This record gives sequence, structure tokens and C-alpha cells, in this order.
Amino acid sequence: MRRTYPGILCLVGVAACGGESESSVRTADDEQLVLSSPPSCEACRIELREVARLGDAADPASVRADGGTMPCLVARDPGGGFLMSGPVGGGQVVRYDSEGRWSATLGRAGEGPGEFGRDLAVFIGSSDSIYVVDNSRYRISVFEPGGGFLGSFPMPDRAAASVPLSSGHLLLHFRPTDSTEGQEDLFHIVDPSGAEQARFGRSTRSPAEVDRWTVGAHPDGGFWAGSQWEYEFSHWTRSDSLIRTITRDVDWFPAGVEWSQERFSDLYVSEPAPPQLMHIATDDHGLVWTYSWVPDRNWAPNSVQLPTPDWTRRNFDTVIEVIDLEEGVVLAALRSDELLRHACSDHLAYSVVETEIGDTRVRVLEPTLVRVE
Repeated sequence: MRRTYPGILCLVGVAACGGESESSVRTADDEQLVLSSPPSCEACRIELREVARLGDAADPASVRADGGTMPCLVARDPGGGFLMSGPVGGGQVVRYDSEGRWSATLGRAGEGPGEFGRDLAVFIGSSDSIYVVDNSRYRISVFEPGGGFLGSFPMPDRAAASVPLSSGHLLLHFRPTDSTEGQEDLFHIVDPSGAEQARFGRSTRSPAEVDRWTVGAHPDGGFWAGSQWEYEFSHWTRSDSLIRTITRDVDWFPAGVEWSQERFSDLYVSEPAPPQLMHIATDDHGLVWTYSWVPDRNWAPNSVQLPTPDWTRRNFDTVIEVIDLEEGVVLAALRSDELLRHACSDHLAYSVVETEIGDTRVRVLEPTLVRVE
């Protein structure tokens, strides 16, 4: 059966949304893949191996309690070890060695070159350069692998998602607001220096600020993109070239979420948050990994507050699935009681946890698909 996905097709430009544009997209039945069966590989399982725990009471920087909800909080340091972009107060990116011990920092608090605000994300781009997305200053700063400051370039707004592409370019997603609905492009592609290469995609949701997307790099230089509110995503080689759309049809992620201001006020107080597609990535074997946040199995009405590790554990589980597109099957799935996010430039996951004395730490995890013989 053929299905069409207006939210996905609107990614290419206003033509697909009813406006005028030279952009066009061709779709065929074999470009639509619907996966409704449970995991097919009985000998497969997903393992999350802890490779480091970042943070110590003696460190000069502590981890934000809400860091587990932040995108691109962790990156693998080109010099070995790890980078963490969520210290309390912001203003710096913290470097740790391979054992998780604090070693140095990048940047400092301020508004000048090489200085940062509070809300940061970090990933590794071309030539192992370190990119720091500063959503407080609306700019991206670039550092040498050793930590030397190279320069920065501006962003038009806060980046809701960012990912380095295998082409060397960066893909950035910006959420619109009600005041700019229909006027902002959701996606920008820039080169390593920040020069714009393409911009595309218009919001069709109302209110516009709920139009959140998940993006991921594809090995062919293109990208994955999917609405955060639907378990379906598409492979694009360019902003105007749709290759394939994948839909996961499962009861734990119902399609067609309806939004209203009343529903926002009820979240966590009388009803759980809806499922959310948070990550799409292709591993070195060509398998697709997805991460979805779903309501905790034992969810109970509570309150809206800072998303601390305890609060997120009570409200969310994370479902990880591994998809083999060549075979058209889901190989394995794992449901974790932790709120997990994935690094933006390598195959690492992370969570933020509390110690017995109330300090926060970052668990850096390496997800692996294990096939039992």
C-alpha cells in the first residue's frame, strides 16, 4: 500500500506545500518502507557499555542537572577522551581524558571571540575540528583539535538540532515561532566556515514552535530528517532529492499527534508527554539506529519542573531500535529506563545521573548490536 507524508514532502520547499517553487520531488512505491513487525533477529541484542563517567566532586566544573535533555552534550575528543558542553553556568566546554578525569577547558564565559554563553552543544566536524554551537550568542565557534580558537560564524536563531555531514558541511535545524510561521526556513546547510550552501523547508504546523525535527548524517553525504512527533523519517541526498521514506508502525508510537494549548498545560500534570523521535543515525555497517523517548512504563501524574535525572527517569523511557534497510526489517530493540541521548558526531550515547550525595555525572555509553552465536 502506498502512503504519502505531507510533513516530509514539505521539506523540499514551498512547492510541495502548495506554493510555487522550481523544486520537485518524485516518489515511487518502492521508496516507501513501512515496518510494522517486531524485531526479527532472535540472536541479536543491543548492549550499552559504559566507557566513561564524566565528573568528579573535585573538578572545577560540575554537570548541569538538566544536561541529559541537551543535544550534543558529549563528543569524542580528537586527542583522546571526551568533550562535555553542559557545565553548570555554561561558558566553557570541558575536556576529560579517556578515563573520565577532568583535564582542561575550551573557551570561557563572555561575549568576545572564543567565549561562550550558557546553552552549548559540541561536535566534531571536518579535519577533526571542534564545533561549539552557542545558542546563547547565536553563533558557532570552531577550534583546532588541540583547542586553539579558529574563529566563529553567526546563526540566525537558536539551533534546535545540528549534525556534521560526511560531505564536510553542517546541517542545522531552526524551530520557527508563531510570529514567523511560513516565513522561516527550517533547515540550513553551511560549509565548515559558515558560508550558506542551502536553506529549505517551511513549517506547516500550528502553533509553529512545536515544529521540531530530528536530523542525522548519512554516509553518502546526504542526511536523515524526520519530524520529532512521528516515527517516520526520510533519506535525502540534497535538499531537493528524496531517496526513501521509512515509517515504523507500532502501537507504542501512535501517529497523528494533535496539538493544542490545553494539551501543553496538561503535560506531566495529568497526561504523559507523547512519544518523540530523538535520533537517527547510520553506523559503520550501514544499519540505522533510532532513539525514541516514550512515557515511562510506570508513569504517574506529577509536575512540570527542571528535568533532573530523577524527574526524567520517572517520566521517560528510551527505546532504541536497529534497522536493516537492505532486508527491510528491525533487527533488535532495547527499552531503557534512562533518558538517553546520542552524540551528534560519533556513535556514542549518554545519560546524566545523580550520585548518592546529589552530584551529577555523565554516563558515556557505547551502543553495540551483539549477535549471539
